[in-house]
Amino acid sequence: METISNLNPSPALDLVLSLLYCSAKSYRHYSLIEPFPDGFSDSAELISWIETLDPLILKDAPTEFISWVKAVLDKISMFPTTPSVFEKEIGIPAENKNIPKPHYIVRYNCDQNPSFDELAKEYGTDIGFHGTPTENVYNILNNGLVGSHNRRSLFGEGTYLSTDLGVALSFSKAGVSWSKSILGTNMTCVLKCDVLRSVHVKKGVSKLSGISLDTHSLPHNYFVVKNDHHVKVTHVLIYLTKPPKTSPKVAGRAVMFLKNYWLFIIYIVIFFIACFQTKKKKWFIDI
Repeated sequence: METISNLNPSPALDLVLSLLYCSAKSYRHYSLIEPFPDGFSDSAELISWIETLDPLILKDAPTEFISWVKAVLDKISMFPTTPSVFEKEIGIPAENKNIPKPHYIVRYNCDQNPSFDELAKEYGTDIGFHGTPTENVYNILNNGLVGSHNRRSLFGEGTYLSTDLGVALSFSKAGVSWSKSILGTNMTCVLKCDVLRSVHVKKGVSKLSGISLDTHSLPHNYFVVKNDHHVKVTHVLIYLTKPPKTSPKVAGRAVMFLKNYWLFIIYIVIFFIACFQTKKKKWFIDI
């Protein structure tokens, strides 16, 4: 058995399993889980195995899967969000209260686009945020952003990003994680990206620029990337729903207690009702 102590950061391992599980639960799992982790025959087997796990323990995991998880964990660094971490990783002043702060920030060391860094030296880059359903994140981290997968084409085909984190978050859709995740059962993700200042990236025009705008003009805080090689995912921002106050272990003990002592509990309830009725009757007699 491999445990979390062998695989280093526990939230990061939990995140990998959560993103994988979310993709596996989607009706589009055949196209989303790419590459498919070794050691499992299909999504149904993968889901069933994840659901048997205790928090932070990889129980009876195939050797190939352990190797795959280690390779993924080598690419990410996961931090709880603090003002200093937010400013350092995202590049935005943390005191800005209008910006929704994530619970975790994941730095992603992407190797899917080796030519990007050289192009960045030539063109320069801007920061853009991409909102997407959580079920897509596993595929994006492995294969990059692919413009042809985008369902929106109001301002032309390509990958849509915004300089406004709040705008990107509005296009994100929460995904369901595995039931014992320490991160909670739902999470929403926004991708922070570097975007090249090239002719293959359409940038919105500000109203203050003096350029005549119409209803088909791209909003000033938007990018549309026409070339998939001109955008690179650098971070994943994780927004969690409020986790349950009762841990899965405590909840399980409560259910087990009710199953074992339900008859005893009923007797106690009946006893107290009888006592209450007796006292109530005596009170009327005294009056």
